Amino acid sequence: MRSTDKPMTPYNDPAEERKQADLQREKDFKDLEQMEQTIRSGIEAFVTVGRFLAEIHERKLYKLRGFSNFSEYCEIQFKISRAHGYRQITHVAMCQTIGEDPSKVSERATRPLVKLQDTATIKKIWQEAKSANGGKMPSSGVVNQHVNNYHHNLKLKKEMLTLSDQETVVSSNSAQSGSSTIFQ
Repeated sequence: MRSTDKPMTPYNDPAEERKQADLQREKDFKDLEQMEQTIRSGIEAFVTVGRFLAEIHERKLYKLRGFSNFSEYCEIQFKISRAHGYRQITHVAMCQTIGEDPSKVSERATRPLVKLQDTATIKKIWQEAKSANGGKMPSSGVVNQHVNNYHHNLKLKKEMLTLSDQETVVSSNSAQSGSSTIFQ
């Protein structure tokens, strides 16, 4: 090669480049589908594990393995904490209460519902959170906000009832003493 000659660059055929890009896109799409299927299987497994843990706990089946309590069973048999086991159980139970498929609802989104006392309230708050989210599954933040609003409103109602009761007592005492003023 002479010093004045430029090095030759390989010729890139645009049709061949498109073909390679299409093959890569096809491979990526197959990889994505496989990953998504594995994720779906994992979510379904999470739900199944929650159901089985609930039954094992409820029926105390862990005792058949020689464990004295559920915590010990979870930690030794499956290397999961008691708290994690209970979260799975609670998630499945909450989804049954709100009428949702546990595999379609984030476990974290159902956590705030545990703070509520009765089934009717749990359902009501879930529907409010879902409506506020445009009918889609709400995030834990949205559910938590609705749970907190419910508790705040409940606290205000109790305070108002307490004030109302105090006014009734003061009014009753004033009527009995013949005085129309609160302060004497």
